[in-house]
Amino acid sequence: MKVKFIKPEYLKKNSAISGDVDDDILEPYIFKAQEVYIHRILGTALYTKLKADVTAGSVTGIYLTILNDYVCPALLEYATYEALPFVYLKLTNKSVSKRDSEFSTSADLSEVKWLRSTVLDISEYQAQRLTDYLKTNIALITEYQNPGSTIDTIRPSSTSYFGGVYLGNGGRDCSWGEGR
Repeated sequence: MKVKFIKPEYLKKNSAISGDVDDDILEPYIFKAQEVYIHRILGTALYTKLKADVTAGSVTGIYLTILNDYVCPALLEYATYEALPFVYLKLTNKSVSKRDSEFSTSADLSEVKWLRSTVLDISEYQAQRLTDYLKTNIALITEYQNPGSTIDTIRPSSTSYFGGVYLGNGGRDCSWGEGR
C-alpha cells in the first residue's frame, strides 16, 4: 500500500489547482513528488518512520510538527509542480492533447512553463524551510542523524535549491553542434 502525506483534496484546497480536477489525475503526482523530493530531503530512515506513523495514525511530537508544518507545505508545492503539465495536457493512446472546456481558453505552453517555474521557486523555498528545521533539531531526530547504511539508503540532502549546471565553458557562449 502506498502511503501519501497529503490527499488530493488538500492539494486542490491549498494550491492553484481547481477543485474540479479529478483526484485520479493528481494522485500519481502526489506520490511522485513525495518519492522524488520529500524522500531526498528527509533521508530513508525519517521518511520510512513518517510513513509508518501515518499508516498507524500515530504521528506525534516533533514528527507531527515536521509533517504538518514542513513536509505538507513542501509536498503541496512539489505535487503541484509535477501535476501541472498533465492537468494542461492529456495523453491518450492516439495523441497528446490540451484539456479544454467550452468556457475557458487554454494557456499556451510558455505560460505553463512560467507557472511551473514559479511553483518550483516556492517548492524549493518550502523544502529549504524543512531542511533548515531538520538541521536545527537534528539532536531530537535520530532518524535524520542516521538515515541507514544499505545500498538503497537515501541520505538527507543538505540543500533544496538547484542553481543550474556549470558546463565549464570558460565564459564562452554555448554553441552546441556548430562547427565542432
